[in-house]
Amino acid sequence: TIVVHDGSTAGGFPLLQSSLEVNLTATANYGIGTGAVDSITTGDYNVGLGENAGTAITTGSSNVAIGDNALKLATTSGNNVAIGSSALESMVSAGTNNTAVGWKAMGSSTGGTYNVAIGRECLLSNTGTYNTAVGSFALQDNTSNNNVAFGYQAGIANTTGYNHVAVGYQALLANTTGVQNVGVGHSALKAVTTGGSNTSIGQSAGQSITTGSNNVLI
Repeated sequence: TIVVHDGSTAGGFPLLQSSLEVNLTATANYGIGTGAVDSITTGDYNVGLGENAGTAITTGSSNVAIGDNALKLATTSGNNVAIGSSALESMVSAGTNNTAVGWKAMGSSTGGTYNVAIGRECLLSNTGTYNTAVGSFALQDNTSNNNVAFGYQAGIANTTGYNHVAVGYQALLANTTGVQNVGVGHSALKAVTTGGSNTSIGQSAGQSITTGSNNVLI
């Protein structure tokens, strides 16, 4: 039985309250906080730290949820790491093998696998796979696959565009449905929206391109 402190006291001493019911069919689950991983049935090796962290997990295994409402709605998902308030909050059974670190990182995401999100609200609405976003709001609206974004608001507006590389402050800022663009540098390809197969390297490189394709600017 795992115990947590619920904040109340009696006679000057903290009261300890069970976070998990006694469960003889599940193995090595640990929860600290009100509602933390408290619905486990047969899931194993889950850790929940914070109010409602992993609270809906039933048969999912090998999840780590740290922060209030982290991985809140997942039931059968496995191998997810959510660190930060509301990180992976809306993830359901369709999402596995995701790592989200930061306030609301992948917070509205309901599916997707093998994604990495580090930073506030990065990959917030993601449903795609094999995406990596590092930096606040990077790839915030993404729903597609195989994108890499490093930097504040890098690729923030991307929805169905895929195979992008955006490195730098606001690189590929406006892209929505364009595909296979590479922008490296502060504001590189900042204005491109639907253009594809562009490569721009350097500060503000290619930032006048909006719908053009197959350009190389260094």
